[in-house]
Amino acid sequence: MHELSIAMNILEIVEDYTSRENTKKVLELELDIGDLSGIEIPALKFALETTKEGSILESSVIVINAIQAQVQCQDCQSVFTAKTQFEPCPECQSFFSIIQSGNELKVKSILIE
Repeated sequence: MHELSIAMNILEIVEDYTSRENTKKVLELELDIGDLSGIEIPALKFALETTKEGSILESSVIVINAIQAQVQCQDCQSVFTAKTQFEPCPECQSFFSIIQSGNELKVKSILIE
């Protein structure tokens, strides 16, 4: 379950930020997680809930935005939604494509008091 180490890294990012901003309370943490990031969102939610106990995130709301994967075919230039990284283009069946979105894992915002 690599989601636990990811949750711990997110907590570290938040602690570094709040230390620089000299604040002791986080109201909301917003994350963007792409469908192709390899992260199981329910497992990450559980890991974050466990990790935030006794931390600066303890009373904060955690919002996770699931980012749908958008892929562009390099043969016909069609843009389509993909469920996996190796999905053929629905227009030309080519496997030669580039991910435009959906592999994100980022802290989008930290709302502090």
